[in-house]
This record gives sequence, C-alpha cells and structure tokens, in this order.
Amino acid sequence: MTTIAEGLAKADPDNTDAYHENAATYNEKLQALDDAFKTAFDGAENREFVTQHAAFAYLAKRYDLTQVAISGLSPESEPSPAKLAELTDFVQEHDVHYIYYEENASSAIAETLANEVGVELLVLSPIEGVSQEDQDAGMDYIKVMEANLDALKKTIQ
Repeated sequence: MTTIAEGLAKADPDNTDAYHENAATYNEKLQALDDAFKTAFDGAENREFVTQHAAFAYLAKRYDLTQVAISGLSPESEPSPAKLAELTDFVQEHDVHYIYYEENASSAIAETLANEVGVELLVLSPIEGVSQEDQDAGMDYIKVMEANLDALKKTIQ
C-alpha cells in the first residue's frame, strides 16, 4: 500500500498525510491478517485442501499448504472420469471432510465429488466475485480473506 500512497501523494500533494496514514492503517490490517493465517496453520498436520479449481496456489504456497484441484484454472472445466476417481481415492485416503468451491461459479463439479465421497461443501472466495452491493455492505479484501481463513481452519482441525 505504500507505493500506492506515494503515487496518490505525488498526484495530490495537499492530502499526502491522509494517504500515508491510511496506507499505514491498512498495512497493519494486512499484517494482522497474515499473522492470523500463519498462526492458524503453524504446526497443522493436515495441510491439504481440495478445491473446485486451482485458484488458490498463491495462498497455498505462502502458508505451506497443498491445494488439490478438481479441475484446472477454470471453475467450469470438467475433470475426466479418471481424475474424479483419483480424487475420490485422495479424499478417502487423506480423510478430507470439505471440498471448497466459489460462490460465483457453478458448484456442480464440487457437488459431484462431495456427494460421491460424503463430504461437505464450503465456500472459498478468490475475491473476484465481490459485487458493488457486497462492497456497499462493507465487504472488502480483509473480510473476504478472514472468511476464507475461517473456512480453511475447518480443514486442519
């Protein structure tokens, strides 16, 4: 946020202090969020989570987790029957209790696997689906990521 604040301050020098103060406040919130993720996964034995598609690689890498995706980068791509069989075995062998999907995409593929192996579905948000209405209601990056953290905590418990 510091780079953004610097750019805004350069474009609008009369409000430099406000940009810097806001950036500092937001950086503190981001640090607290990062600390919460680190604390939640510190020492976790189960570090694998299953998602409808491969949207969370950066999150997984940052916190030493393993994302196992049903399909590739598109939430609408369909896995082969062999891939579904492989995932069924994985879920059963690794005692997976949740499969994550995006609320702004069809959950049909995740539902198919969840029904096959008898596990629950939970939402993980890649943030791209936050509408103006959500924003007007106070939803922002921090709140979405806190909800993601709450959902992922269920996997490691």
